[in-house]
Amino acid sequence: MTWEETILHIRQVPEFNSLVRDAYLGANLIDNVERYQTSHEFKALLKLIQYHQKTGNEKILVEIGAGNGIASLAFFNHGYTVVAVEPDHSDTIGVGAIEKLAKHFQCGDKLKIITSYAENIPLPAASADIVFCRQALHHAHELNQFVSEASRLLKPGGIFIAIREHVLSDEKDLDTFLQNHPLQKFYGGEHAYTNEQYLHAIRLAGLDRIKILKHFETPINYMPLDENIFRKKLGILGTFKFIQKIALNYLAKKEKNKPGRLYTYLAYKP
Repeated sequence: MTWEETILHIRQVPEFNSLVRDAYLGANLIDNVERYQTSHEFKALLKLIQYHQKTGNEKILVEIGAGNGIASLAFFNHGYTVVAVEPDHSDTIGVGAIEKLAKHFQCGDKLKIITSYAENIPLPAASADIVFCRQALHHAHELNQFVSEASRLLKPGGIFIAIREHVLSDEKDLDTFLQNHPLQKFYGGEHAYTNEQYLHAIRLAGLDRIKILKHFETPINYMPLDENIFRKKLGILGTFKFIQKIALNYLAKKEKNKPGRLYTYLAYKP
């Protein structure tokens, strides 16, 4: 199956209902955007970017691997000028979906769409304040080239941020990760790298002041785990912040070496 065929298929299979909803892969594109931009993940992402982003810039953001456009449109709705880079043409999970959303949200020239792979993007150097990718870096065919191209696009002082990237403790863990991934059996396009490989690519691209957020350090990584799930599992106790913190610390220790755990990386262009 292709990636589009996979998504169309799992939408029809009840056992994937939660995955489709939690991954914002539903057929209602507008609902996907509206739920994402109000999620704990996106709120934490905005806070992180605003903390690290220099003040007074134009807020030009390039999203690499934009998929169905949820993040690109969420950033547009929060005042960013966005360039969405996506190689898939489909109306389900690619450029066609982003075009529909851009029309609905009346983006005009504040959202540009480029059909391209990450390793060779037809944009001028030093044209972005932020280069962002959500669950895209681990799919890189050439990891070093992916990050190098992201670095090329950044203005001095700009930030590169890759969120929810699958991490391995060792390259030997890749088979375990692939066997356990719920969609790998359908389209065969999953992948993951070690933390050291991500860091090497970031440094090789000339980026510095690297910040790493691990699996349970931020809602950016651990969503859709939230207070509703804690309450479902723990009852009224799950509504208390200190209980949630204890639960997150427990999960962090339990899944410390889990193949495919999610990390976020942020780095600066000197």
